Amino acid sequence: MVQALWQPKVEKCQKILQDSLNPAWLLPAEQLPPADQLNVASFADSCKLLTPRELEITQTNATDLVAQMAAGKLSAVETATAFLKRAHVGHQLLNFAVEFLVDDAMARAAELDAHFKSTGKVVGPLHGVPISVKEHVALKGRICHSCYVAWIDNVAEEDALLVTLLKNAGAIIHVRTNEPQSLMHIDCDNVIYGPTVNPHNRKLTSGGSSGGEGASLGFRCAAIGIGTDIGGSVRVPAAFCGAYGLRTTALRNPYKGVLLAGDGQESIRCIIGPLANSVGDLNLAQKAVLDQEPWEEETSLVPLPWKEVPAYKPDQITVGVIWDDGVVHPHPPTTRGLKHAVSKLKAASVKVVDFEPYEHSRGWDILSALYFPDAAKYQKDLLQKGGEPVAALTEWAFSQARPEPITVVENWDLNVQREAYRAEYHRVMKERGVDFILCPAYVGVAAELATGQYWLYTAIWNILDQPAVTFPTGLKADPSVDVVEADYKPRSAQDEREFKKYVPERFIDAPIPLQVVGKHFRDEETFTPVEGRKRKLKCDESRPHCRQCFLARRQCEWPVVSELYDRRYHCHTSSRYKTAREPGDSTSSEYDSEGSTQASPLQASALILRNPKQETTICSDTELSLFRYYLDTLLSFLLSPEAHPGFFAEYLPCVARYALTSPSVKCAVLACCASNKYQLTRDVQFRKLSLKYYCQAVQEVNSALAELDSTGGCPDDALLTAVIHMYINALWGSDVANDAPEHVRGAVQLMKLRYAKAPLSMDSPFNRVTAESVVYQSFLLEMEHPFQVDFQVDNGLLIRSGNALESLTFLDASPLANNPVLGVPLSLYRLISEVMQLYHSSKLVDFQFFSRVRSEMEHWEHVATQMDDERGSQSPVSVRDPSPSNSAPEHSHADAMILYTLAGSLLLDWIIELTKKDMPLQSDRDSYKQGQWIPPRASSQSHLPPPPRRGWQLIRALSVLQRPGTYEDWTRCHLGWWPVYIFGLAADQEDDISLIKGVLLRMRQRLGYGLVDRALAVLEQIWEERGRSHQNPKVEEIWVDDSGACAASPVLVY
Repeated sequence: MVQALWQPKVEKCQKILQDSLNPAWLLPAEQLPPADQLNVASFADSCKLLTPRELEITQTNATDLVAQMAAGKLSAVETATAFLKRAHVGHQLLNFAVEFLVDDAMARAAELDAHFKSTGKVVGPLHGVPISVKEHVALKGRICHSCYVAWIDNVAEEDALLVTLLKNAGAIIHVRTNEPQSLMHIDCDNVIYGPTVNPHNRKLTSGGSSGGEGASLGFRCAAIGIGTDIGGSVRVPAAFCGAYGLRTTALRNPYKGVLLAGDGQESIRCIIGPLANSVGDLNLAQKAVLDQEPWEEETSLVPLPWKEVPAYKPDQITVGVIWDDGVVHPHPPTTRGLKHAVSKLKAASVKVVDFEPYEHSRGWDILSALYFPDAAKYQKDLLQKGGEPVAALTEWAFSQARPEPITVVENWDLNVQREAYRAEYHRVMKERGVDFILCPAYVGVAAELATGQYWLYTAIWNILDQPAVTFPTGLKADPSVDVVEADYKPRSAQDEREFKKYVPERFIDAPIPLQVVGKHFRDEETFTPVEGRKRKLKCDESRPHCRQCFLARRQCEWPVVSELYDRRYHCHTSSRYKTAREPGDSTSSEYDSEGSTQASPLQASALILRNPKQETTICSDTELSLFRYYLDTLLSFLLSPEAHPGFFAEYLPCVARYALTSPSVKCAVLACCASNKYQLTRDVQFRKLSLKYYCQAVQEVNSALAELDSTGGCPDDALLTAVIHMYINALWGSDVANDAPEHVRGAVQLMKLRYAKAPLSMDSPFNRVTAESVVYQSFLLEMEHPFQVDFQVDNGLLIRSGNALESLTFLDASPLANNPVLGVPLSLYRLISEVMQLYHSSKLVDFQFFSRVRSEMEHWEHVATQMDDERGSQSPVSVRDPSPSNSAPEHSHADAMILYTLAGSLLLDWIIELTKKDMPLQSDRDSYKQGQWIPPRASSQSHLPPPPRRGWQLIRALSVLQRPGTYEDWTRCHLGWWPVYIFGLAADQEDDISLIKGVLLRMRQRLGYGLVDRALAVLEQIWEERGRSHQNPKVEEIWVDDSGACAASPVLVY
């Protein structure tokens, strides 16, 4: 094959890259994750190349790294080594680097350590901070080509001015990063190095044009990154990869020494700016550079130092929200991210208003003409000179220019239009009283490779020259939540093009970013809505501490508003909650407003390590990450979505406190988290972690039980919390499912001891969650196999718990909102339990008992059908008293009661039908002798009774499940599996089975609920035995031992 003329030059650069790698820091191919493992963001934590200390270093932000080096607790050599090793792994996975500077970086680190050793002082504010830089930012003696083959022989004679300033401040430049052909893509691919991919999903791009920097920060290969931005090229990569990116106002940061095709085009200035993993680090980089007064050398810069901005009170600022720029409609994940951010701002008392975008299409018309005033001739000539093939995205970018070069007069006129547009936009913001704008960073999350075409959500701020920060919301794209807007009608061909690109399943795990925009030259203030206000501490109040600060025994800053520990989320006293509203009182409680519907998981996780002197059980980033997953995600699966927000507000910090101080709670909680993540991702590392923590939890609980037995004391909350999470792990996971009954029985015994020693008060939200959890899981195990006697609810616990649970924890909420775990009235669970007793009884049953069960079920049938038929009734009533006179209750999650009632009713009719078959001369009302009802002959354990006729309950239930809103809500709720499972046991028609299977599969996909896997496996076998072979997607293999339990799991003795 004949080699193209440009290929030898490309091979030269590729060899430079290959030679710059340290072989000792590269993983063998067999140790790398398989190509179909898309999310590799945390792979470095488990690959074993980095030591625990090195992992700790690379997870630490730049501000804290400098503080630790200044305290003599960390060396620059250690720091550089850790980041270089992680960067090597990152490059193998993401292809983000163009050259590693190992020797230079290590020499610089040694020099910094020698300086500190001799003086006791750091060199500057960036002492020892590893910083990656984009390829076209010049480094002395290094090739600088901007990804044009024609420039591959260009060697920089000196460092870019910004690089010089960073080095003066003590920084270590350790790696250069990739960029796209022409530097005008929001993608990152070129003929020299190939594509850079996203650490969160390798089928997605890392963004562009600073795409290598985005991947570098997203994988934490550097503490700070340096990129350039003329249309979003810093902000988009940061956004796509879950980092922070700053576009400053033009002429603030020094640009000298940046190689860019079309140098001299000043109508739209390219800026150079930082990417980081916190707002504090963006601020650190900016201050370190501008404190050196770069305008003394680059005289075109505005001599404006980086200011310390005084703290704002939340009510002093107004944030305007752009939900849609009027040109291209955002994808569903972006809209969800905006709603999430708005709720956080409102919860922090920030004034938030909708902001109608001001003529953004007009801004694009000006901007696209000024990007390439020569119709991109300069860039096209460079590509032709190099002989390289032109990428489709390059051609698309050039096509946005006018077909012919604009004249000087036209350029002047466009500059006038630009200034007029800037002035008008500023006036509109002022007139509307808006200080900052919150808007999308892109139409969606990270784009698929080589598909990103819509720049205007970031580029509009380049034409307006306003500072902007992109930031991660902490949310990720979820195909089960971010469904396509089927009713949306695109407004233009461009809008339709972007709309069709959204296929939810392709964007799984991609971070959901947003953007905050400030006003011209008010760059420092732009951090305010992202960072939040640092409030003053009251006497003797402790700040929350991140783990790094705890280990270093130092105070730390609160970085962002979402991680502030708001006093509203202290563990409230019950008297605070018990205040009932007077009739007609319209005053909103603090939980009523949007955004205050629950305690933020991030706010709760800020409780982790509040006191730097406190010993903690959390001892690695893996454990901290899993625990944050519990707070951010898993707990929302375990509590009812309609529970009063006060339950979240108290239960979160209580579990956090126990996990930090009790090894048994920590291990049980982490086992749950790892198991759930394994169920959702099938990443075997999580399965191993789950088994590891589960075994440790068993040991810790056994020890605590032995001590309890020897002292005869009362079980404390920590022990009960640990046992609860052990059965949650067993039921939600796949490896130790057979242990669940024993753990529930153990929890029941501990609860009975608690009641005997010190009766629980349901005034405490924590106590109520605990009690309801034990009761619910008891019912769950009893109801799991309705035609087998596997487990029976402890009647003594039920009586005592039932009495306590009759009281309300929150008087200002409905009774059902006071059921954080049960979700439906306890009396309905009792009734379903009694229905199953009719089947399992080995003796004649008193007909009065049967009659009462039948009568109560008729009442609930009436309630359920009325709720279903009269949804939205203006005259709701309570369901605390199940008297036939009650009408349908008001309950926004009414489907729970409807479906549980229908499932219980179906079971009762099924049992009655079986009785008729056993005693054909009897009717259901006559099935008794001398005042006794004769139960049917219970079927053997291996066979299910024949299905009943397709009754009204099944028909109505299936109609409920077919409603789109119900389907979406129900498949995200832990309550959903049981009634759907019962309907599956009774279903005998293809369409019915297909719908039921679809609901359970969706539930499993969303929740990672192992019990749903097992229910599906049972149903599949039953349907097959009935001769119903269906072509729907098969249930994935449940990876358990034949016994259903871990073969080597220890035994827990209660």
